[in-house]
Amino acid sequence: MLRTAQRGTHRAEGPAVIDYGSLLAPVSKGAVGAAALTAVAATAATGLEFAPANAAPSTHNGPVSQAGTKLPSISALGSKPLRTGQRGQQVQALQSLLNHHGASIKIDGSFGRKTRNAVVTFQSSSGIGVDGVVGARTRSALVSKNPTSVNTTPKLRPGSRGDAVKNLQSLLNKAGANIKVDGVFGRGTKTAVRNFQSSAGVGVDGVVGPRTWGKLNSGAGSTAASTNKAAVNNTPKLRRGNRGGAVKNLQSLLNKAGANISEDGKFGRGTYNAVRNFQSSAGVGVDGVVGPRTWDKLNSGNVTIANSRPTESTTSAPVNNTPKLRRGNRGGAVKNLQSLLNKAGANIKVDGSFGRGTYNAVRNFQSSAGVGVDGVVGPRTWDKLNSGAGSAAASTNKAAVNNTPKLRRGNRGGAVKNLQSLLNKAGANISEDGKFGRGTYNAVRNFQSSAGVGVDGVVGPRTWDKLNSGNVTISGPRAAGGTKTPAPKTAVKSDASGEAIVESAKKYLGTPYVWGGSSTSGFDCSGLTSTVYREHGISIPRTARKQAFGGTIISESEAQVGDLVVFTQNNYGHVGIYAGDGKIVDASRSRNQVVHRDIWTSKVIYVTYR
Repeated sequence: MLRTAQRGTHRAEGPAVIDYGSLLAPVSKGAVGAAALTAVAATAATGLEFAPANAAPSTHNGPVSQAGTKLPSISALGSKPLRTGQRGQQVQALQSLLNHHGASIKIDGSFGRKTRNAVVTFQSSSGIGVDGVVGARTRSALVSKNPTSVNTTPKLRPGSRGDAVKNLQSLLNKAGANIKVDGVFGRGTKTAVRNFQSSAGVGVDGVVGPRTWGKLNSGAGSTAASTNKAAVNNTPKLRRGNRGGAVKNLQSLLNKAGANISEDGKFGRGTYNAVRNFQSSAGVGVDGVVGPRTWDKLNSGNVTIANSRPTESTTSAPVNNTPKLRRGNRGGAVKNLQSLLNKAGANIKVDGSFGRGTYNAVRNFQSSAGVGVDGVVGPRTWDKLNSGAGSAAASTNKAAVNNTPKLRRGNRGGAVKNLQSLLNKAGANISEDGKFGRGTYNAVRNFQSSAGVGVDGVVGPRTWDKLNSGNVTISGPRAAGGTKTPAPKTAVKSDASGEAIVESAKKYLGTPYVWGGSSTSGFDCSGLTSTVYREHGISIPRTARKQAFGGTIISESEAQVGDLVVFTQNNYGHVGIYAGDGKIVDASRSRNQVVHRDIWTSKVIYVTYR
């Protein structure tokens, strides 16, 4: 049978008012017990009080529902935290109170997913720590006399629910958003918040805190783009992924500067590229991030993306007005660079994109001009370009010693072609292709030996002097103290045969893969390549990464059979020998042996040591 504590709650005759804190819940089995439990549940579910209007006042100390009915007191919730998985009268009391505060859940005494969601929503609306567990603070807030007020502005984030979220969504719509006011902080609400924050100049994180609430309630921000140009000190730092009015303003300014991008408020790839192009043209750091300096240049209206600097004369802008450029840059400054390279003998497209062709032309020019060959256009390279001193093509005239750069294996360009021409005049028989490979290296050493200068394969002032004198012949003897010294025994014919390198590699097909191996007992990838190259007189580093950067990186179209193919994944972690037709010979870890197979990815670079 149903027992209640002797607390005087039955002072009047007639049906009793159920006190949740007094229910001890031992109910007997059978129909009577079932009926009693049903009555308890029904009472909790409906929130009705069955006491007559003239009944004596109850000592119940909980809040009163909007219908005027008594609600569970704080004691009905117990003293220990309530959480998912619990059952019983305390959970029933909790569910009744949650419904009083706006939830709509079944009062079944089971703390399931819907009850937890209702707790989370209540905690979020009340400004309590949101954890879905009913502790002391949540219990106190639940039994307050009034339902949680919407005008409280708690911190909200994706996943929050309730009236506070509805209030947020309503304010966002007033600021120009077009989202559903459903009390659920989902993707649409998050995007609208980020757009508003971007427009209002507050931190763009998608979390609604005091500053965002302040801007929302003041009407200061907007989720739509402003038609006026924002001043620099009122424009936030923007980067890829941002959205909102500030981004639309940015896109509008970029289009005024010559870009042609959609003004959709989304900082995507197109906007990112346009920012980089603008930064390149403006001479500010090219990083794709819009900070104070970029905003300043945009708002000045003095920078145009599409047009390169004026070229009324053969010289362009002074060096101190030209930015450092490297592969990947875009914009007017790159167009200016490409135009100057073409004037120096290159034949590349003037498209404002610093790609592979521009990179190779820069390296050729640097080699010819006698500046550091790194493919990066800095002050010295700009100076040579603007002075007309260098050339991106081979010169047909013999260069003077003081105008010829130091050359070594791996260099390319007009200066190397000039060197090869002079070597052939001295008796060598090598290809004049502008590539300082093995054949050119051997020819230089043979010449140095014949000329009586240091034999190191590096072309410095003394070697250039002997080459330009025209008095040294590689194949003939030279006088030294009345005696004759025979010519070097090593004959120079051509660079190492790529086909021969591949055949040497193929003889190891089926050899086991062994980490760190470099013998017929087993190879790893770089062990195979270094062993095969050594067999042909070419010394290369031992590891794949060092092999990638120890030689000359070339384009796929320039790659020849016998060159290296380095896979860029895992920090340039695999290498093989190019066998032509998209195939390589490599020591495969996955196949546990040396194999001849297709190149399976585009994430590769080609490297030559010849």
